[in-house]
Amino acid sequence: MHQSTGVPRDCYAVLSFYLGDKSSIPPYTGTFTWFAPKPILSRDVSRFNGIQMRAWHLGDLPPGVRVYLQISPTRLIQSYDGYFEHDFTDDMRNDQSSGPFTIPFEAFVPSSQTRTQGFHVLDKSLLSKVYQISIRIQGQKGRVSQGKVAFSDVRFY
Repeated sequence: MHQSTGVPRDCYAVLSFYLGDKSSIPPYTGTFTWFAPKPILSRDVSRFNGIQMRAWHLGDLPPGVRVYLQISPTRLIQSYDGYFEHDFTDDMRNDQSSGPFTIPFEAFVPSSQTRTQGFHVLDKSLLSKVYQISIRIQGQKGRVSQGKVAFSDVRFY
């Protein structure tokens, strides 16, 4: 955690990343939070409309790097079918004025790795049991990328 220079006692998290060039898939890193210690306990977030957050990059974001916010419904994770995500890379700037972003649940789409089994929309049935949200930084295969992404004030609205 780092303290913001703009607002006293305002803190934010920094995700420093180094994505190598030796991966057989596009390299990625990230951070996530469960809603309870293991064993996993899901939460009903269906009464909310989406997620708000602030996010920015410290310095320049390398070409080809994308930043995603992901929601993992319990039903999809239990069967290894994936998660829903929203790419907010283009919304970020390299200062702390980036956000807050308001991301409605309708803006989340199945990830490219998701085997949706008919789940094309993040609907109330999936939102009634969510076990984690995460921030993922994705690079390009064969390219080294490094940088820092900061985020704060993540909340359901």
